[in-house]
Amino acid sequence: GADVLLDGDSAFAASAVSDLRTLPEHARAIAKAQIEAIFDSCVKTVF
Repeated sequence: GADVLLDGDSAFAASAVSDLRTLPEHARAIAKAQIEAIFDSCVKTVF
């Protein structure tokens, strides 16, 4: 269960990171903060 969820989150993060490269600077900063928030919540859930 958890592994599947983490894989999905990793895939989402990977696509989001690739999208970041095409974003303007301010949008990149917002997206980066959102990704970090998602990552933090995943880490808290897993551990």
